[in-house]
Amino acid sequence: MLILTERNPDKSLYYLGSRIIEFFYENNQQYYMTELYSHISKKIDIPLHRFILTLDWLYMLGAINENDSGKIVLCTLKT
Repeated sequence: MLILTERNPDKSLYYLGSRIIEFFYENNQQYYMTELYSHISKKIDIPLHRFILTLDWLYMLGAINENDSGKIVLCTLKT
């Protein structure tokens, strides 16, 4: 479910992506995917497959990237 609907909007990629971006802004750090999932899953109920799909979507949008050490970084953050 990519587009927001009245039923379960908290499962849409828009919502989940915004929560991941919000987490990056609050913490201003870089994370390995497993670390990021550990932190995010404590804040919101998100299955691993949905988390990976959301990361894929954010990557395609150019909102996140992977640095040389394999950590996920928000593209607006300086590395």
